[in-house]
Amino acid sequence: MSRFASKELRTIDLGDGEWVKIPAALSYATVIAINGQKDETEVAKSLLTQCIKEWNIKNDEEIVPELNEENILALDIETITIISTELTKMITNNQDKKK
Repeated sequence: MSRFASKELRTIDLGDGEWVKIPAALSYATVIAINGQKDETEVAKSLLTQCIKEWNIKNDEEIVPELNEENILALDIETITIISTELTKMITNNQDKKK
């Protein structure tokens, strides 16, 4: 097993056949870039824009729009919450601490 973050992606199922793909693991450099933002809003935006690598989400015209910051930020809050929850799990340590 390599200790380097791979380029492998994992899928977040959004229902209705739609999904986004995010890294299976984040490199330290990516985490530094995300956390190096000036405030929490910028951190959240950076997390989404750096980690959403592919998607098949369709707009009102049933077209998959280009994956870019503008379109990511146009997603509804429910979708952002689903994605953010999965991304947050990767950058926080939720393991039980041994006593």
